[in-house]
Amino acid sequence: ANVNGGDKYTKYRISLDYDKRTNITTKSGANERIAVANYLSHRTVNNLFKMEMNNTYSYIKINTVDLPISTLFLPPDAPPAFIDNKINFSGWDPFTSFVEPFGSLFDTYNSGTSYLNSNLSLSLLPLKGLTLKTSIGYNSFNTDEIYVVPIAGQNPLYNPTGTINEGVTKGSSWIVEPQAEYIYNTKHFKTSFMVGSSIQSVEQKTIGAAGFGFTDDNLLKSIANAPITAGVDAHGQYKYFAAFGRINLNYDDKYILNLNARRDGSSRFGPGKQFGNFWSIGGAWIMSDEDWFKPLAKVISFAKLRSSVGTVGS
Repeated sequence: ANVNGGDKYTKYRISLDYDKRTNITTKSGANERIAVANYLSHRTVNNLFKMEMNNTYSYIKINTVDLPISTLFLPPDAPPAFIDNKINFSGWDPFTSFVEPFGSLFDTYNSGTSYLNSNLSLSLLPLKGLTLKTSIGYNSFNTDEIYVVPIAGQNPLYNPTGTINEGVTKGSSWIVEPQAEYIYNTKHFKTSFMVGSSIQSVEQKTIGAAGFGFTDDNLLKSIANAPITAGVDAHGQYKYFAAFGRINLNYDDKYILNLNARRDGSSRFGPGKQFGNFWSIGGAWIMSDEDWFKPLAKVISFAKLRSSVGTVGS
């Protein structure tokens, strides 16, 4: 479902989406997704200011028990897989391994994940030939999940125990990219100057816990009931920065000079090696626009001589 409207200066759109899906091998449960999105744009009458904004929030829920694919290849005259809602291990003796896949029908997995994606673009023309613009983005996600392996789905001959795993993962990132460009043209000269920057940060954190050795499936609802427990705590962060500039000079559309420079920094490198400088100089000469070249125009329609030097890297 969506609603949209506006006029030639302002436009908007709001949408709502819901999806519920059950695979053909699903014994129970379903995968569900709901998303809300909005878009807004605006520009002034003289186009001196422009704005665009996008936002999307979605939530995905997974709660399914799938039929093991390997069970589809069992013969039709095979012994029953279940008796009184319990796996018929004894009926398959001595080939009990053939009914092991049915044990996963007792396993449960549940997860919920939320996503937020936002982006804002702004553009301003304060002076003739000068353009100021920036792009701002923000993303985040949050996942909760739990996976339970009960005793009921395991062969009692091996004295099985139950297991539970729970985890939470959170992450976010943002980026800001401001930029300024100035264009100045005369009868013979075309010039442009541009400077900009990019600043980015990414962060993620995971906390997980597990419980092992359960002797009673009724205790699987809490890790605190487990005889053996384990945990994990992980955190990661990444930061990036860049500043760059460009100068373009053009005389009579025949003589062209480009100058580029940038400085990049990344937290993925060690101390003293986190920043790098890169530059380039390039020139071009459109020989086919020269008066002395015109007699050759019927044979060679375009000719250019160019040369450049610089450094590249990442």
